[in-house]
Amino acid sequence: MEGPTTVRFPEAKIKEALLHADLDLRDAAVRYFYSSTALDETFMPLAIESIERYGRTNAFSYTHYLNVWPQTQKSIKWVIAELQSDLQDPPMERYFYFLNLSRLLCHTDIRQVVDHAAEIMQAPHFDPMQRLAFRERLDMVGWNAETCWNALRQHCEAKKHKNDVEEFDLGHLLRIIQALAGQPHEYQGQILAILSEHGQDFRHDARKWLQSMMANLAGEMRLQTAIPLLVGKLGHPDSILSDQSLFALAQIGTEEVVTTVCDAFPRASRDFRHYASDLLSKIHSDLTVQRILGLLPGESDVNIRINLCIALLDHFSFEGIEPARQLIQQYELTPDLRQLRSSLIATAKIMGIRFPEFDEWQEQARNDALGDRQRMKEFRQLVYEAGGDAALVVNRLKADIAKRIAESQRLKAEIARNEKTLADRTRRQAPRQPDGFGASASRRVQVGRNDPCPCGSGKKFKHCCMKKQHGY
Repeated sequence: MEGPTTVRFPEAKIKEALLHADLDLRDAAVRYFYSSTALDETFMPLAIESIERYGRTNAFSYTHYLNVWPQTQKSIKWVIAELQSDLQDPPMERYFYFLNLSRLLCHTDIRQVVDHAAEIMQAPHFDPMQRLAFRERLDMVGWNAETCWNALRQHCEAKKHKNDVEEFDLGHLLRIIQALAGQPHEYQGQILAILSEHGQDFRHDARKWLQSMMANLAGEMRLQTAIPLLVGKLGHPDSILSDQSLFALAQIGTEEVVTTVCDAFPRASRDFRHYASDLLSKIHSDLTVQRILGLLPGESDVNIRINLCIALLDHFSFEGIEPARQLIQQYELTPDLRQLRSSLIATAKIMGIRFPEFDEWQEQARNDALGDRQRMKEFRQLVYEAGGDAALVVNRLKADIAKRIAESQRLKAEIARNEKTLADRTRRQAPRQPDGFGASASRRVQVGRNDPCPCGSGKKFKHCCMKKQHGY
């Protein structure tokens, strides 16, 4: 197949897919622009048109993807009107739709919504928890940089003994950071100094949280001088610090970020390469595509190769089609390879590309999507029944995993006792038992971003319920 003259499919054509009749294609397009750092105000009007054409709860699988897009006064007024309307959709669908629109208003630049504050606060379907967050953002409008900085450090100090992100109240700190990043200040040197600290035990130190918040702040500020330090935190044992560094680097989104990450990639740890491959899917540029194509042949870990191929497809790269196709053919299907196959089909359909397996894989991808949506619907039902507390649901699922692990360990011990009894009786060595039955017993109960999602979807936590748990 002759190579194309361009590296990536035109973004204008990807925008058109936001209005496509195929839900999978609309989802692929909205994911692309969800990770875009471009301040393009044309995204939201297209999303609104799609919602009005296909239905509020059917236009996109996940309306929270719209939360980070740039808003206009017209789109803000549309959101407020939606929160004032009574929908005929099922209660659970209404709940999540209104929740995500409420989060959108809370995420929007406060200067754009401050004149609508009274109307927003009085909207009957504005989520109660988001109402509290919105009120807090309004209160912070009058804070100067020094007040923000001191509040940030004091909160980290007060919560230094907390190990759980829910107990830490991450949302409160992120609102302070938004308030600080939106005004001039001279804390750049202190931000870099805190990010530079390493090799110490921060378990009972405010810096345990402060470093993660400095990473987030550096991203909000698009602080170029922080790039090497943030890259050094990718794959850090503290997953929150690693996550915040990834998000910060994606926000900065320059060619220097791509170059720094890719230069370190071949010699870096597996954890670094996992985070880095996720990051590279979020910085849309021809350079990123070229560097991923350069990294792919030297990567031996199949899961990271899958991540790199997904990143190429996330860029709508012409040269990403064939490596993804070959990888799917080479290995027995896993949940990650199924996700790659689904991404390949959606991307190829938008780009108008076909290959020999297209029709067969398209049908399989369609069935996978139906299964994924059903599992997500079941998870959303659990969240809805828990009053919107996704963290509570995840903790319950973790407890279920722990019970299954304990039962697996008990059965494994019982098998071992029976084998020993048999060996004693027959004076022969018992045949070796397969260890797959209890293989999950050694897994951590704590769910990390690259662990299987506890909802049972088969996907990694970062690609599934982590987004719902943290409201991304």
